[in-house]
Amino acid sequence: MIYRRCDQRASGTSGVIVAFSCLYRFFGSVICHPRRTVYEYLGIRMNRRIGAVSLITGFFLGWFLLPRFIGGRGFESSFGPLGVTRTSKEDFVIKGDHVTILSGAIHYFRVVPGYWNDRLLKLKAMGLNTVETYIPWNMHEPIPGHYEFSGMLDVRHFIRLAQKLDLHVIIRPGPYICAEWDLGGLPGWLLHDPNMKLRTTHPPFLAAVERYFDRLFPILAPLQVSYGGPIIAFQVENEYTAYGNDSAYMQAVHDMMRQRGVVELLVTSDAGGLTDAASFLPPEVLLTVNFQSNPKKSLTSLQNVQPNKPLMVMEYWTGWFHHWNEPAPERSLNAAEAAEGLKTILSMKSSFNLYMFHGGTNFGFMNGANEDHQHSYLPTVTSYDYDAPLTEAGDVTDKYRMLREVIINNAPSSSGEYHTHCTPYCM
Repeated sequence: MIYRRCDQRASGTSGVIVAFSCLYRFFGSVICHPRRTVYEYLGIRMNRRIGAVSLITGFFLGWFLLPRFIGGRGFESSFGPLGVTRTSKEDFVIKGDHVTILSGAIHYFRVVPGYWNDRLLKLKAMGLNTVETYIPWNMHEPIPGHYEFSGMLDVRHFIRLAQKLDLHVIIRPGPYICAEWDLGGLPGWLLHDPNMKLRTTHPPFLAAVERYFDRLFPILAPLQVSYGGPIIAFQVENEYTAYGNDSAYMQAVHDMMRQRGVVELLVTSDAGGLTDAASFLPPEVLLTVNFQSNPKKSLTSLQNVQPNKPLMVMEYWTGWFHHWNEPAPERSLNAAEAAEGLKTILSMKSSFNLYMFHGGTNFGFMNGANEDHQHSYLPTVTSYDYDAPLTEAGDVTDKYRMLREVIINNAPSSSGEYHTHCTPYCM
């Protein structure tokens, strides 16, 4: 699409040059293809009868607005990105509507595509209005330069299914995702380079990320809510303060996303180190927090670091993963504990994402591993059931029912319709 090619020129280029570039592409498109108008430039098809109005509008957008908003890092200004997802003091503003995000995590790559619609229906039936997913680089580029976006990896189809159910979507594209996934989603072939430095500004690493993003974001960018899709936000990296303190790296990932057409809200996600996280990226990037217990303490810390912005729990850990040779997951929450924690989150007017809503399966050899304090290797089992509200097999649990009751009785009206007629899903 034309808008993305123009957007890529925004990086390191003055607004005037970008304006001329976009105008050149626009007028060339109109001359060569008369039916293309400025409305197609924005992703909406119209006919040639409004060509004159389109030309005037295109000139206005290219000459006056683009120089105002483009300043060397893509579509970004002192007012934030050009997308329609914004923040107010207490909640999110999506297309002008104040919204409390009630989200649940489903990883499309951990669920057979034939079950995607069923899992999304059950998510909506619980009263949630958003689905969140990671994107695993090592699955989409298993061999350097060879990309897979079909079948179980057809992320576009997964996002479109969510849209058909009127769900918003949050995308967490990494490049590092953790997720108890092999090498945190980074491709193993990166390690063929003995000098490779992962998650840093090491030029070979950043070059590999850029090549991958060049293939990924042409799929994701048109699905943003600004262009009629369901994506309302993207996450920059993942829990980086637990790994490093290279602010230049975080800024580089941020810039790569903006340069490739991301106009919606950008967020980070950390279980601690919020002060460091706040210093890594521009103020327009929203900090979010991850935790399992003591929600009041974590949300208060977030509020202190980031006042006058909405609270968001990117990961409310509803259970936990399971290592081989462990009799049970290291830690989890029973249904009553999970429900009580969610009630506290909502009482503090915070949006949330249940991690996980539905865990699914670590197919093949993609299960990740951890290291304990004695540096022992702790591989994750094939099941990623996570003791989530929806089991690995997709069955409703008592935790599902109790969390749903909390949502119905405590979520604000800004979170949308509560789906109380959800038979057979919540019976």
